[in-house]
Amino acid sequence: MGIIVLTGYEEKELVKMPEFDAIKKSIDLIIAGRYNEQQKFQKGLRGSRNKEYLFLSGEYLLDDFVSIPALEITANKNGIITLTGIKPDLLNNMDYQGE
Repeated sequence: MGIIVLTGYEEKELVKMPEFDAIKKSIDLIIAGRYNEQQKFQKGLRGSRNKEYLFLSGEYLLDDFVSIPALEITANKNGIITLTGIKPDLLNNMDYQGE
């Protein structure tokens, strides 16, 4: 299992940080850039088109993020439902009858 960091900083800002060289040795992938509502994308792990993948090791490749579902719904044996993903817009179209 690798380490993925999502940050609002852009790559040009990260490389200026004195601690970045030491920290990046422990990171496999950085998803860098500020979320931009006008560039809403929500594919892979990027929420907007301006965000970029910074692959720092061989742990992950771009192909690893092509087929990530926008929304995943799981239920455990106790009936607890968990929603994960980066596309909450899909939830607006669901008819949920909960307690």
